[in-house]
Amino acid sequence: MLCYSLSGFGETTSMRVGDSYRIIVPDIITYGNFNSEYHSYQFTWSGIDAVFFDVQYSVSHSSTDAIGNNVANITLKQPFEGKKTIQCVAKYILNNYQQSRTYTYEITCSPVDIALYPTVMSLDMGQSQTLQWQFNPSNTQYGATVMFSSSDISVADVDFNGKITARGAGTTTITATTNYFTTATCQVTVNPMLATSINLNQSAMNLTVGSSQKLTATVLPAGASDKSPGRAVTRVWQGL
Repeated sequence: MLCYSLSGFGETTSMRVGDSYRIIVPDIITYGNFNSEYHSYQFTWSGIDAVFFDVQYSVSHSSTDAIGNNVANITLKQPFEGKKTIQCVAKYILNNYQQSRTYTYEITCSPVDIALYPTVMSLDMGQSQTLQWQFNPSNTQYGATVMFSSSDISVADVDFNGKITARGAGTTTITATTNYFTTATCQVTVNPMLATSINLNQSAMNLTVGSSQKLTATVLPAGASDKSPGRAVTRVWQGL
């Protein structure tokens, strides 16, 4: 999209990491025939942040009137949010006469979306499963990266490869965040580990009148989180 104005023109483009964009600042139109007089062009650039852009300047023509660089080849190194504005002030100089025009370029950073598979997951305590993900466009073309996080690590945690490990009963949200500030989520439900049996420290007990002895019950498996009545198998002992 090109927008022309008296002060020059503004141009808007969208880039992803690895994309290159070529900006050409038009020469200021000369007025009359100045072959016998000294005149020149100067180009002053601003707003090109070296953190985000690699820039190479070059002169677009062979005219000896060109002073400075009126062509910029810009490559995006890393993504950013919103827009960045680049300007070039082109100055025409004829003896003591000067005329300037400002050319404005707005660059937006196009997002790289991410999709997670599956988006809903059910695990038993202690189980693990690795998420699959896909970038749009592809990671190799645009240099996208992803980081994972869990809203409740006591329920399930996730490593840098997207491997989810169930830790405790409940629900948590796993979020994948790209370096383009886009996200995708997977809801993980961890099922409680049920008690399957009860062990007593003694299978038989001989007591005399007035004596006592402690009986200890152990719920299995040891990590069972649901010990509610009816979940466990009850063992019966008989005191004689």
